[in-house]
Amino acid sequence: MPRGHNKRRSGPRESLTRPECRERRPGERARKGTFSVRAEIASKLAVPRLSTHAFRCHHVPHAASGTAQPPMSPVERLSDEEIGAGLEGSEWEREGEAIVREWKLADFGAAMAFANRVAQEAEDANHHPDILIHGWNRVRLRLTNHSASGLTDKDFELARTIDRLI
Repeated sequence: MPRGHNKRRSGPRESLTRPECRERRPGERARKGTFSVRAEIASKLAVPRLSTHAFRCHHVPHAASGTAQPPMSPVERLSDEEIGAGLEGSEWEREGEAIVREWKLADFGAAMAFANRVAQEAEDANHHPDILIHGWNRVRLRLTNHSASGLTDKDFELARTIDRLI
């Protein structure tokens, strides 16, 4: 190719990317007939807007209801004796300031389905565990209350709910 020729070369990556899906550089205007993929996706998301009162008072919209929930009252951490009593007769184990349990399921699909059921129950309870899917059929859950920096009754309630899912 002659020197100074400005013909755009298309490498393997560029050949797979449609020009209308390419992200624009800062300050670059969209060409006529193109659209912003991010803008299209963002317009489809139903994200409630918070009022300044809700922001100042820490009312946070709850995903399940879409309404602002009042701030939670401070939760009380459980003592070591209460944690031990909560773990008796269960397959959950204490790991530092959390309780953990692992399941071995039939296959990857069953592990994903179980993780999704756990996620729905956790969302309904407004208490979110760490979910790890590893191997091809194992799910490990870790429950703790971050705002209390330890275990609370809410962790054991969710653990009992999760145990009923299997």
